[in-house]
Amino acid sequence: MRFKSRRKMNRVRRATAASLLFLVFSLGLFYESIYLLDRSLRPPFMAMATGLARQMATQAINDALTKRIAEDAQYEKLVIYEKDKAGRVTSAHFNFAEVARIESLTTLRVQHVLAGLEERTIYVPALQAVGSAILATLGPSIPIRIVPLGSAQSEVEPVVQSAGINQTVHILYLHIMAQV
Repeated sequence: MRFKSRRKMNRVRRATAASLLFLVFSLGLFYESIYLLDRSLRPPFMAMATGLARQMATQAINDALTKRIAEDAQYEKLVIYEKDKAGRVTSAHFNFAEVARIESLTTLRVQHVLAGLEERTIYVPALQAVGSAILATLGPSIPIRIVPLGSAQSEVEPVVQSAGINQTVHILYLHIMAQV
């Protein structure tokens, strides 16, 4: 009888060892499949999220600039005319104090708009990771949360061009660089 109980114990030990080995193998396989899936899904998802974040930022910047220019665009404040005793214009130059004020206010508005961009969630089909154009729209959708973060810098570039005899064209470029 003693001999039979040892045989049962060996079977239990073998079953436990086999179950443990199967569990470790299954967990390793699960981890590896999640890792490979993450590596294959990350590039298309990042491209989509980056594109959407840039689109949101561009729209916000355009809205901010349109409002800023509509509120405060007065050519008389931007250009200072010097006249002779007869009242004729002898020269014109930019009022850089006003230009700096507009640049500062515009940059602040753009930064405020970028800071206020809302979090959005987009849903991307999981089979897009396969790389097939046919299968890209199939499968369950995976939610991707986009939290746009950004900063803005601006730079003013004044340009004066000759437009003929005694004629000049004054151009003021406001370059805004936003990182999203």
